[in-house]
Amino acid sequence: MKPLAIIITCFLFCTCSKSPTSTDTGPPNRIQLTYSSADTVEAQDLALWAGAQLVASDSVVTKMLYSINYLRYCFKDSTSFQSFLSSRFLPPWTTTSFAIKFDSATAILVRSHSYTGWSLLPSRAKYDSVTPPDVLGWSAISYSQHRNPWRLCEFYAKLPGVVFCEPNGIGFAGGTFPIFPGTRNGQMSYLFVEDNFAGPGARHFFYYENNEPIYAGIWSNQQSPKPSWWQDARTSIDSFYYWGKYK
Repeated sequence: MKPLAIIITCFLFCTCSKSPTSTDTGPPNRIQLTYSSADTVEAQDLALWAGAQLVASDSVVTKMLYSINYLRYCFKDSTSFQSFLSSRFLPPWTTTSFAIKFDSATAILVRSHSYTGWSLLPSRAKYDSVTPPDVLGWSAISYSQHRNPWRLCEFYAKLPGVVFCEPNGIGFAGGTFPIFPGTRNGQMSYLFVEDNFAGPGARHFFYYENNEPIYAGIWSNQQSPKPSWWQDARTSIDSFYYWGKYK
């Protein structure tokens, strides 16, 4: 891997050659990319962050799918970026389940399949499976399709007998989340974090300008002087655990 000093001061624009496509729904004359099923799953989770709705719209999924993969395409030949650019976005909470707690009487009804409160849910919020509540009344609500757990909890918290509900947080020892999405001047940005096996490594900031991805440089909390994009990257990190909650 090349020394970090080589890329610290880089400010790179990606102007890829473009050819028309009749299948894309984004900006005209953009290049056509091919996607894997893993790309689509990643875009669904990114779309839940970007739209903060219960279900991500197809248009937002398409936008996120192209946004992150076009960036990867533009910088795929940079050997300095190959160690982290293929990392996948991982949301801070599961998007196919959340935790719910019932009072003792309601927990008995849920275990015996006698709970009628489910009928109060709108169809788009109805679950695919419910685990029997444990002795403390905690259960897991699961979905086969990606849903925003913050929006789901808003519906479920109003059901009779529900004491509390919250998203299932994702965490892992010795590391950090690989991608922090955000915005800069109304367009997408991405902070990619290197994994050096001993903990989080350098944090590389990319952002879009005029629908083209730009590599700004390595972000650090101790940077001085701070570049113009520093606060945009900082906001991406600070708001991570609230993605999809306040938008």
